[in-house]
Amino acid sequence: MQLNELQRFAKNFTFKILSTIITGVISIFIVRHLSSALLPEGFGTYNFLLTYTSYFIFLTSLGTDIVAIRMMAIEKENLKKILGSLIALKLLFTVATFVIMLIPMIFVPNLRSFGLILVVFSATILPFPFSVQCVFEATKRLEFPSLISIGTQLLTYVLLRVFVNSPNDLLAIGLILTGINILIFILHNIIFIKYYGMWKFSIDRILWKNFLRDGLIIGFIQVIVNMHHYFNVFLLHFMKTDYDVGIFSAAYRVMFIIISLIAIFANLMTPIMFENYKLNLEKYKYYFDHYLKFIIFFSYFTACLSFFLAEPIMDIFYDLTQYRQSITVFRILAGSIFLVGLNTPFNVALLSMHKEKTLLKITIVLFTTNFVLNLLLIPKFGIYGSSIATVTADLICIPIYIYVFRAIMPVKVILKYYFLATVSIIPTALVLHFLDINFILEAIIGTVTMIASTLLFRGYTLKEVQFITGTLFNLKNDGR
Repeated sequence: MQLNELQRFAKNFTFKILSTIITGVISIFIVRHLSSALLPEGFGTYNFLLTYTSYFIFLTSLGTDIVAIRMMAIEKENLKKILGSLIALKLLFTVATFVIMLIPMIFVPNLRSFGLILVVFSATILPFPFSVQCVFEATKRLEFPSLISIGTQLLTYVLLRVFVNSPNDLLAIGLILTGINILIFILHNIIFIKYYGMWKFSIDRILWKNFLRDGLIIGFIQVIVNMHHYFNVFLLHFMKTDYDVGIFSAAYRVMFIIISLIAIFANLMTPIMFENYKLNLEKYKYYFDHYLKFIIFFSYFTACLSFFLAEPIMDIFYDLTQYRQSITVFRILAGSIFLVGLNTPFNVALLSMHKEKTLLKITIVLFTTNFVLNLLLIPKFGIYGSSIATVTADLICIPIYIYVFRAIMPVKVILKYYFLATVSIIPTALVLHFLDINFILEAIIGTVTMIASTLLFRGYTLKEVQFITGTLFNLKNDGR
């Protein structure tokens, strides 16, 4: 039985949302254990090491994964050929990246002091060339990586509980993370071979040229975005203390767990947008319109819950007797949860339209603003100033995106969605502000209030809701 586009979206969404929820719950136990075992200073050091590694992760692919997804979504018959050439190219990138990661240790005493621990954390990137995640995304078979992520996340928690019990166990964390990455990619490849056959290394000059031509710009975008998200931790490490890094990172990690819910839709929509931009522009605009509208309402609601329920949310992850300052940081960063959500559909659309250079310019504005504001605000306001810098940088990009997309999506339509979502969220905010009950009940009541106010103010009509649910659950052949 064939599924239409929305039905495939629903299937993938089900696996992704269940995977995200389950791994998110496991992450709560992981973060709580590490924050308790390492204490704020050790937790700060751990997050600095993760941040340092994250700066280099995207150099292992330099955007070629995105280009491969775009190719595979259109040329499914050449899937193995594209993958074999991609892996060979990424292997070269990764070896070079690993060497580059270790070079700063020669010149920076602060990094050299980490010794073997930094080498082991850097080694977590070495399995990355053998990822076949791009195949699962291009073919819309996200059930495989979703199930694997649940199993490996659970294994990670068990290993951390057994081997990490004090601030002196940072080396064990690095070894565990490296081993888990190897296991993930082994499992991915086993599934790939079962369904598609064995891929072969190949050096296809035409494919490499296409990868590099489009991928380098995307790679720079990924690196800059990553620097934007993690530069706060890097600057706090050098300008403040590991305690400040630990407090800030505590809130930042929870923020990213919540943002991962929004990222689900980006992962699901990416192949759909890539596939339809060239094949059917009207269909492309249709999907973008519905994607953008949903994400606007979802981001408003998610940020509202995060702001008003900040204390009970943080209490799930941390011992607040040690991490209480993180609550205020998290409330500020709720603004970024909201703004990152609003920006995400535009990022996906720009990539699908081959507007990498435009996205790169926006990304440079984003990072530069965050960098300058952090330098100005950290000395006086510390972790709170760093949080404000991030939110401000994300905010500045909104009008730029709206201007860039005025041809695809009229400005008045985007502003209409923003207005309807703003009006719909006000009753929810009032309910959450004045209620003083168990936070789970408060969240449920807030959700019901948001749904009711969205229908009341016609952000969504009953007809729209019925159409979406009917399309998703009525599994009829769409003729393809």
